[in-house]
Amino acid sequence: MRWGVLVNLAVILLVSGVLLFIVFCASLERAAVDSRAHQALMLVETVNSQLIGADTPERMWEGVKRLCRARSGVGILLYDAKGDYLGGCSLGKEPDKPDLSSEGRRIRMEKWPTGLIHGMFITVDSVGEFSHGVRAIRALVEIPPSVFAPAWKFFAAYLVLTQGVLFFLGYLLFRRTIIGPIREVATLAGKAAGIADFPDVRHASEFKGDIQTIAAGFRATMIKIVEDREKMETLIARLQAANRDLEVAQQGMIRSEKLAGLGRLSAGLAHEIGNPLQIIMGYIELLQMSPDRNDEAEILDRMASELKRIHDILQRLLELRVPYGR
Repeated sequence: MRWGVLVNLAVILLVSGVLLFIVFCASLERAAVDSRAHQALMLVETVNSQLIGADTPERMWEGVKRLCRARSGVGILLYDAKGDYLGGCSLGKEPDKPDLSSEGRRIRMEKWPTGLIHGMFITVDSVGEFSHGVRAIRALVEIPPSVFAPAWKFFAAYLVLTQGVLFFLGYLLFRRTIIGPIREVATLAGKAAGIADFPDVRHASEFKGDIQTIAAGFRATMIKIVEDREKMETLIARLQAANRDLEVAQQGMIRSEKLAGLGRLSAGLAHEIGNPLQIIMGYIELLQMSPDRNDEAEILDRMASELKRIHDILQRLLELRVPYGR
């Protein structure tokens, strides 16, 4: 990711630097062009005054030559009514025919914007009815590269330095304010999910930048969370099933305890009631075997006592009915 940030930041700074350089060079060139265009217009006025004031063509050409010698980087060209070149000084530039369709002055620049490196020319054409067969006056003013070179080279060096500093500071700020916190959050998330050592060496070759590493960490965290949630849901389902089984087993144990209690109660009841019944049955046999009426009252009393004992046992059983029934 850091390479993507570096590339994007470099592209932004490069585009902004190029735009600033173009604006600066255009302003520099505009100032030089305005100055040289004014110089070309003044030259045309001077030639026009020389042509108007000259009595003969010889004096006119002498004036033109003096102007050419006195001004370096300046060319003067004269044209007749057909657009043919009459003479002058052209600075080594091949003359072309001016536009003679309408009178007036026209200013033209050449070799823009490459004039910053190769230089440029300002051309001023003045078309009218002049003396000595002259129809058009052309003034050429050269702007050499040395006029622009110191300024644009200094500004280019300044731009390179400032854009480089901005590039470095921008990357540090981006890394500190965005990448650092995101990586810290990813590390904390990994620790929370129990995968603090992710990505390991086996996966290191798969991640080429910070964002990819962070995304992989978050993805692994989410996978871990989902897996843990699925495991937890499975465990909860197992616990619920175990609780149901425990409830069933508990109900079975309760029923078994009730049955066991009923069995013990039945055995105790049979034992408690069986003894008085055996005694009563023995007394009944004695009554059948003994015709003596003297012992009858005593035997009946004992039988009544044993019957009362049976009655008490049944009464206690009725009192225990409610607890055993719950």
